[in-house]
This record gives sequence, C-alpha cells and structure tokens, in this order.
Amino acid sequence: MMQAKTKLASMKGIERKPKLSPPKNSHPTLESSITKAKKNNHIRIILKVVALLLPLVAAVNTLRSYGVIDNTVGEYDEVFGNDLIVQPPIRAAHTMVKNNSDSNCLFQHSSLYRSIYVYEHPSQGPDSMKAYPDKNATFDPWPWIAWNEKSKEGRWAHYVLGGQADQFTLEIILNDLFTHPGSCLRSFDPKSAKLFFVPFLHSVAGHQGKVFQADFSTTPHAKAMLDASDGNYTNWKEVWGLTDEYWSRRDGADHIVVQSEPCHGFTHPRMKRGSHHYVYTQKMLSAPIVVNVEISQTFLNMYPKCAAKNIVSPYPNPDGRNFNGGFDDLVSETLKSRQITLSSSREISQPSTNSSHMMHYSAGNHGECRKLRSALKTDFECSNSKPFFEKFKKLSYPLAMRIATFCPCPGGDSPSAKRMYDAVIMGCIPVILSQDFVWGLSTEYDTAVIMGCIPVILSQDFVWGFSTEYDPDMILNPNDYSIRLNSSNFDMPHYEKGKCSTRTIGFDTKPLEEYLLQNVNKSEIQRLQSNLIDVGRKYSFYRVNQTRPDELLRLGHLPDGEASFEIVRALEQRVGGTHWKACQEELKTVNYKRQPGT
Repeated sequence: MMQAKTKLASMKGIERKPKLSPPKNSHPTLESSITKAKKNNHIRIILKVVALLLPLVAAVNTLRSYGVIDNTVGEYDEVFGNDLIVQPPIRAAHTMVKNNSDSNCLFQHSSLYRSIYVYEHPSQGPDSMKAYPDKNATFDPWPWIAWNEKSKEGRWAHYVLGGQADQFTLEIILNDLFTHPGSCLRSFDPKSAKLFFVPFLHSVAGHQGKVFQADFSTTPHAKAMLDASDGNYTNWKEVWGLTDEYWSRRDGADHIVVQSEPCHGFTHPRMKRGSHHYVYTQKMLSAPIVVNVEISQTFLNMYPKCAAKNIVSPYPNPDGRNFNGGFDDLVSETLKSRQITLSSSREISQPSTNSSHMMHYSAGNHGECRKLRSALKTDFECSNSKPFFEKFKKLSYPLAMRIATFCPCPGGDSPSAKRMYDAVIMGCIPVILSQDFVWGLSTEYDTAVIMGCIPVILSQDFVWGFSTEYDPDMILNPNDYSIRLNSSNFDMPHYEKGKCSTRTIGFDTKPLEEYLLQNVNKSEIQRLQSNLIDVGRKYSFYRVNQTRPDELLRLGHLPDGEASFEIVRALEQRVGGTHWKACQEELKTVNYKRQPGT
C-alpha cells in the first residue's frame, strides 16, 4: 500500500512513520577480552530484571483486560480469522464474567456480550428452534444466502468496490458484526439471549447480483416477515421453518430487523413516497427493532415514540480505501500528474478556502428534487470551481469530495442519500438541501428519542468508553459539521444553461457557490472541518488501519468502527423490547390503519 499523503490519514490519527530497515548481518568476530565468567554475570543480572518486570507486565495486562487501563484507538491486539481486532478505549471495569479466549473481543465489556441470538436455517440450527422438530420437515434454502455468496465471489452488486449498490450493504455489515467471532455478540442459547437477529438479506435477494433491483415481487420469506410483524406466525413456521416461541413472547419487540434501502424493504413499491415505505414496506410501526438508513422529519414528528423504538444508522461506506490511505494516495497522484499541489495547510487536515476548488457537485437528475438537482448542476458548470475539476476528466466522485471544501447534498429518491455521509468521511463539509433529511446518531434523532419521547431503562455499566446513560456530549450536533440551507432558495439556476450568462427572470437568484463564499467565513470553515475529523470516525463502520485491504466487505472483516459501537449502544437501550409499549400507546392516539396485503 502506497503511503498516504493528504488529509484523510492525518484526520484519522495515523502517524505515518518510515519503515525501518533491519540491521545488516555482521561478520563473526573474535571474542573480546571479556571473560566467560563476566558474561555469565551479565546474563544473571538480565534474568533478575526480567523476573522483576514479568509481574508488572502481567498486572498491566490484567488491568487492561478489565478496562481499568485505557487502550488507545487503533491498537490491534489479536487476529480472529482474517481480521484484526481492536480494543476500544475503556473507562471502567465491567462485572460480566467472560471466557479467557474472549479477552480481546470487540464487545467483551458490552451488556450484549454473547447475548444476541442469530436465527439459523432449520437444517443448521438446533432442534429446539425448529417449527416441526418431530416431522423431519425440509425447507428450501434461504435464497439470499446463495446470492450473497455468488455476488461475493463474482464481485457483483453489493461487492463492487465503490459500486452503486454498496450504499445498501448495512444488512451485510450488521450480519458480519453479529456473527463474526471477534465481536463476541452472538449467543447460541436462545433462552438466555437478550435480543434476536433475523438475518434476512432482502436487498441482496432483490438485486440478485445486479446493480439495480432485479426482483420487485414480495417473496414468501418477506411475506412471512410481514405477517410475523403483525402477530401472525403461521408463515414464519411454514416458510422459515422456525419456532414462533421467541417471536410471540414479546410480539417480536426484542427482534432486530435491518432495512438497508430507504425505499424498499419487505415489499418493493414503485412511485410510493412520503412515509409509505416506513409504515408499510419496512414495518416501522410494528414491534421489531428496525435498523435502517433513513427516517424523515415528517415521520419523526408524526410518530415520535414509534420512531424511537427503531435505530437510524449512517449509510455504510465499506470501501477500504477510505481507511487504509488508498484514496489519499490517489488524490496525491492525480494532482501531481497535473503538477498541482494542495497547500501545506491542506496536507495537515486544515481547510482550504481556495475558491478554485471550493465546491464540487456531481449527481444524476432523479428523485423528487429534479428541479433542484438540475439547477445545482447548471450553476456548478458556471462556477469558479468547475475549471479546476474540469482538468481531471476521470476524477471519481470520492476523490473530488476529498479535494473540495463544500459538497452540496440534495435528497435522492427519498430525503436521504449516501452522499451526506460520504462527504463527512471524505472531510468535505456537507451542505444539506433536503428539508426532511435526518442525520443518524445525532441530536436530530437521538435527543428526541432519549429526552422527549419515552422512558429509557438506563444501565449503570460503562461500555467501551462511555456509559449507556444519556450523555448529551455523546450525541452529534449536525450544526458542528454540516450546513443546512433552504433548498427552495437554490432550485432555480442563476445562469442560463450552457451559456453561463445571468438569467433574467424578474428576481435575483444566487448560485450556491457564491452564497457559501459570502456567508461562510474562514473561521467557520475551520471549525466545521475540524469537527469532521471526529464525526467521520463516528459514521464509519471500520477503523483506520494502513494494513486493511480495499475489499473489506468481500473479505469478511469485522466492522470495528465507531458506527458499530453506536449501533450496539442503541441496541443495549432496547433490550427486551422496552420501547414497544410506548409505541403501542401512541398508535392508539393517531389515525393508523394497516393496509390490506402489507
């Protein structure tokens, strides 16, 4: 891996040191005048020193194992399979008893340590989990398993490095997180499990190895999930072949379901907008804990308590070049090929206010905000930044984000888009132009969940560096790392398309780049970009490590980033389905009706 040279590596806290060459072999020489007795005396002294140090080392390791001594971020301790396991920082010891072999597990100090049961196909799981253990019933293989393996092997769909479908990989990442031996989250005892994970990779099944959705039908397994979410477990037993014992005891309120796509889920409706897909496609008003990549401000206002039982995750970015310095190398090489260098301040993760590459925008004209997207594209073509990026015809989307200071982020087919989170990870200030968009793991969502909506059962245990008790400093404030503007102020282009002459339309419009230059001063840019360093870590499912390969997802690396810790923290607060009752009470007061067939 080439050495990274631009801001991403430094923003992630990596100190790149030159490799030290091993000492050259020296030729044997004659013994000096030191006598053999004197040599033996030196050896005895060394052995005594080692004997004194060994207990100290053992004590330090013991304290570190139980969290009394803090491990620094980025310290890798043990290899599990093909991945390195990092020890997160710990503030206080956890009282949970653990196996000695688990001493380096990622979540050894979590209250969910070995407490998430992952459903298995009845041909693989124990008889106690089968719906009909005495009938020798056979069930078709889960189709997404084969598609996932084929896609992984062929580098298709979700496994295309930097491909379009990688935005829908949350279900794969969380499946890896819960099942990877290095996380120590998985329990094989359903009776003692605190939560249950249903490993339904519906995005993988729907894409069938293709970039875009290939099958829009509601599959039998999806129909069974819809029914089970509404308390009908017949198809859960008939199609999945699994017992309903654990679904039925809490209505599935302690079950985790992942929805990787904002507009799809158990069903794949076309041309449905608003809250339809949250309510009917993803069943966010039913008992299970839904982990998804989007929630709208409208839905949050309509159903605050039901929204609170679910978890809004950042869109994942599994491209290893974000974490091993690969993109930094590419940026450096690309700029050098044109004899362009970034300022020295840029090299050390400080912002650039150079208007020549102040802003970059590249997006298709689709979704509900075509008018806005078209206007942004027209004005960017005539911006001061455009000539700089024009020099690099093949400059990819992530590399352009790495260079630019501001990245406009309109909504897509729904209020959110992966670009919001990509911009953060790339260190580009997101300019949010989507009124209904809600940042995951932020005060826009989590504060409402914890402070305003429902009583939360709090644990007094400390988990990997913070308490599960509410701490306002734990929750991200989007004003610290992004800019939100009224999109209606920019949905009409300032320039004539293809001419770059000011349009005459009876009132003045201001292109976005000009607005940013006039209204965001240098100190504010510095503040926002400085905060992006920490926020980029929190929105990443993988930690920075120079030795990481590019294809983290395909190689099954443990998702050890801070986003994984935040998801687990949120799940800890929902153990036992504690939030479902408040949602049930809320639904009694609003006009919610289940649509037939959903």
